[in-house]
Amino acid sequence: MLVQDAYKVCPDLILLDASDLKDYRIACSEIICLLKEKLGGIPVENLGLDEFFIDVTEIIRNRAEKISPESRVNGYCWPLEQRDALICLENDETRDFVVASQLCQEIREEIRSKLHLTCSGGISNSKMLSKLAASLHKPDEQTIVFPHRAESFLSKLSLRKLPGIGSITYQNLIDHFSVSSCEQLRCISVEKLSERFGSRLGVRLFNMCRGIDEEEVHDTSMVKSISCEERLTKVNGWSDVERYLLIVLERLLDRIVEHATIYPGRYARSLFVAYLKSSGSKREIISSSVPFDLIRLCKMCNTLRTWSSEHSIRFSDLRRLALEQLCNCCRNLLQSRLGIYASLCLISVGVKNFITVKEEDQCLATNSIVSMFRRKVDSNHSTGSSVPVKCCICDAFLGIDTSNEDINRHIDKCLGMKNSEHISRSHGLDAFIRSKKPKHAFSSHS
Repeated sequence: MLVQDAYKVCPDLILLDASDLKDYRIACSEIICLLKEKLGGIPVENLGLDEFFIDVTEIIRNRAEKISPESRVNGYCWPLEQRDALICLENDETRDFVVASQLCQEIREEIRSKLHLTCSGGISNSKMLSKLAASLHKPDEQTIVFPHRAESFLSKLSLRKLPGIGSITYQNLIDHFSVSSCEQLRCISVEKLSERFGSRLGVRLFNMCRGIDEEEVHDTSMVKSISCEERLTKVNGWSDVERYLLIVLERLLDRIVEHATIYPGRYARSLFVAYLKSSGSKREIISSSVPFDLIRLCKMCNTLRTWSSEHSIRFSDLRRLALEQLCNCCRNLLQSRLGIYASLCLISVGVKNFITVKEEDQCLATNSIVSMFRRKVDSNHSTGSSVPVKCCICDAFLGIDTSNEDINRHIDKCLGMKNSEHISRSHGLDAFIRSKKPKHAFSSHS
């Protein structure tokens, strides 16, 4: 319903400013975390900020054998209008849906108890039917639509209610075929629909009105990138561009911190800047590695809930440094491409190529100096060779049976001699790796 129409129906309507979606994004991420924690590695696909598809086939298969024949469906079962009316009995299909209804009830109760949010649920054998079923008993109930009842469930439904049928497609169906419901659409052949809308949409329309939807649930629970953009007006030079750039980066940094707080230990490795020179031009993209202080900021978010006032001050300082580094990096990227001309109509900045701290540690362990020595020793053993390993720093030969501790001491000695100005000999190998860690971890990503 349009806002002006809503005011006519309800003159005392109070509208909330929804331009800031921060709270909605946080709630969405918290629900995803809850679902992944409860359900493990099964696919969870979020649509927008408030809708989720879950493929529970494997879970039902594991639970079905343990269910009692007298178990009842939780929630509504279309077309019945009373709750908990259907008994499991001996029918396999009914049994599976009873299990699914119990799982759906568990998920909804957990969301309510942990996040204080209500939600409706839809249960069926496809994404389309599940989505439509979820809308039947809002805001805090769940409904099953059995596959054998799909056609009767859809018969009187307006085509406008089907997922993916927008106003233009809907109007085309009315104008060319004089149909507005699923029941009427079933009278149109797939050939005619394909001729009018193309084979892809034509076949989809033909199937949807019959309750057929074979689209799989795709796991989108982990974001692959985070970005913000801003359209520029009245840009007369780099000072105006930097003013808009700061607005974009402030919003982006808030979203990165949100993500790092909800997904501890996960951060991006690549930064990208996209821009348009004019409304008709092609979007151009430049990329670079993310500033190191941004990574430090993300890692600090891991302990956000246990912060003291001292931590808050450190976080504010680190956030300021990260913002400065982001500004400098983005400005340098843009100036390297645009030169002195700063005529832009759009700027978009984002981060991508996420990695976890655990994955980073594994990568560092695989490529560390000790691992390099160890691999050489293992290689010599596997080939039956008795040739000693040669140190790549001082060219000294190490024995075949040299232990990790001896290798550490030897490397400490070599590094202490060659890098005494930068690394104290008492710090040992761990200090060396820490001092080189940022450069090592991110040098290959640009």
